[in-house]
Amino acid sequence: MDAIIDTSIILADPLMRGRSFQAFCDCLGGMNSALVVPEVVLIELEGHLKRKAHQLKTEHVRAVKKLQRLGLLQKAPSPWDFDPGLAVNQYMAHLKKALAQRDATILKPEDDSWYEALRRVGVRAKPSKQKDRDITDVMIWLGAMDHAKRTERAVAFISRNTRDFCKGGDLHPRLQHDLSERGVEVAFYSSLEEFIAAWATPVEFITKEWLGDNIDWQALEEELTWCVRENEDDYVRQIWLDDGSEAWRPDRASVDIAEWRLDDFAVYEFADGHREVMCLLSSDLDCTLVYEEQVAFGEYSEFEHEAQVLIGSTVYFEVDCEKEELGLCTIESIEAL
Repeated sequence: MDAIIDTSIILADPLMRGRSFQAFCDCLGGMNSALVVPEVVLIELEGHLKRKAHQLKTEHVRAVKKLQRLGLLQKAPSPWDFDPGLAVNQYMAHLKKALAQRDATILKPEDDSWYEALRRVGVRAKPSKQKDRDITDVMIWLGAMDHAKRTERAVAFISRNTRDFCKGGDLHPRLQHDLSERGVEVAFYSSLEEFIAAWATPVEFITKEWLGDNIDWQALEEELTWCVRENEDDYVRQIWLDDGSEAWRPDRASVDIAEWRLDDFAVYEFADGHREVMCLLSSDLDCTLVYEEQVAFGEYSEFEHEAQVLIGSTVYFEVDCEKEELGLCTIESIEAL
């Protein structure tokens, strides 16, 4: 079973050094399967990174100018000279080298895929988006089916874009119809973690209850809290952007973190024989956004808006099956769900 990944998977771990990506590649090696990246993914990724890099540089320049006007900054820091185009070109060269080292296949589109992709975008057929004419997702999906047909092998398609590829948690019925019509097998996974869990090896003594009793929750929650605080502004920004326009930026905000819950886990055995437990955790962030409104000259009134953000984290623990002990842990990611 070859595995095809899209832009969302690469953006989740751009340097491909996380535990999930390592376990994913180890799993592919054990199954004698290939990592496949559609060429259109590399094109989309490069464009996205260039736009993001230019945006961040613009925001940085504006912030520096404001600080200078306030007399708080005399000399601009070195990022002022940051070259977005050069940085993205260097990253893309690094990415292509890393993919080559993993013997990844760069999937080029079939000649007749372009007509079908344009047709689907024109009539808004899945997986094309309903609000724009982006052709990327359609080309990726057609490429996955073409690869399965050409190689006569089942294909795993991994994408975090469940909005366009899924309905009710499963592959969209329109896309399932595509598979039946072409007589190919493409299994959809919404994350590397879901793919890893599907090929995990159960260990009898490792249960949800055992993990609950053996995880050092105090130490883990301290680490997780530090990570959340580092990205607190991102969660607050998500709330006020969901609620309104840029004009509704809060003047102050506070975030309280609820207890973390163990939602699921999987035990994966690497090729070298060692095992790791992948734990999927979740928690609720209670956010209070405070807005100030000028009601008269020099007088302000405040009003608060409370909201909740569900966040998830993937944490890996080393496990000693002989001693039935958990070892060091690695926090893979924390993100809003």
